[in-house]
Amino acid sequence: KANADHITNLAAALAYYAFLAIPATLLIAAGLFGLIAGPDAVTTIIEKLNGIVPSQASNLLEDSLQRLTEKQGTSITLIAVGGVLALWSLSGAMQNVMWALNTAYDRDETRGLVRRRIVAAAMAVFALMASALALGLLVLGPHLSRWIGNAIGDRAVVETVWWVAQWPILIGGLLLAFGVIYYLGPNVEHPKWHVLSFGAVFAVMAIVFGLMGVI
Repeated sequence: KANADHITNLAAALAYYAFLAIPATLLIAAGLFGLIAGPDAVTTIIEKLNGIVPSQASNLLEDSLQRLTEKQGTSITLIAVGGVLALWSLSGAMQNVMWALNTAYDRDETRGLVRRRIVAAAMAVFALMASALALGLLVLGPHLSRWIGNAIGDRAVVETVWWVAQWPILIGGLLLAFGVIYYLGPNVEHPKWHVLSFGAVFAVMAIVFGLMGVI
């Protein structure tokens, strides 16, 4: 059944679009750095990289970052190009998710091109929301909690509250995101929308256990 449904092809297509999102993200990050950061930030980054990367690579990176901070037009171009690539890759990824869900439901895709694009865009918004939630709570959260704790003078309490609250917020946000994706993706008429579905719960469990293993 898996071979007949071309599961490996679907996985390869999703991996392809996910890989394309990496350079798009790097272009956007470089453009934002050029717009926001100054020469001092470049010096700080290069100092952090000393001893980690070869000196020639460090010099090349320093020259590139300095040019970005000096030429705002280049940074804007990078953001524009990266944004277009990101939208294209996300749209392609979401349409492959729609294809996979239709395969799981044994349904053909009968929605028109415009409707498919709109549905893919809506799914991409919730996928980005889930990614931003995981990044904000688990990666940036500890630094933010320490900063807030130091600001109010009670770091231990703030870090404890943050650690306890982050998991229910993360799980609830991921369930919402995947619930919407699984509702919009397949070409079926759902009787009503469910936050708790087998697919959403399975996906959230996989992500949470994966993140717990990483952190």
